[in-house]
Amino acid sequence: GDRSGGWKMKLELTRAMLHNADLLLLDDPTDHSDAASVEWLQPYLNSSSRVAFIIVSRDSGFMHALTTNIIQDRSQKLAYYKATWSHVHREAPTRSLTMRLRNIH
Repeated sequence: GDRSGGWKMKLELTRAMLHNADLLLLDDPTDHSDAASVEWLQPYLNSSSRVAFIIVSRDSGFMHALTTNIIQDRSQKLAYYKATWSHVHREAPTRSLTMRLRNIH
């Protein structure tokens, strides 16, 4: 059947978790999702401690709720920050790529 972007995202995440994925790459996970799906996704990702995530997103509210480590493209060079999205955004307002990394030591 025809499913919304949010339902497709939930199904793909469930499939990855059932296969014991160690790393999930999420490209604009809020882009075609309804508000309920985004409200489900944020706490789900925050509570997933055994999986690393790399998230590429232009949704600043979503990134603010999730980020702890950021890699940012700055003039074709990658910059690493152990900081929240809000802190990096204040420090480096020109951005083209933001990723969230979890469990990086």
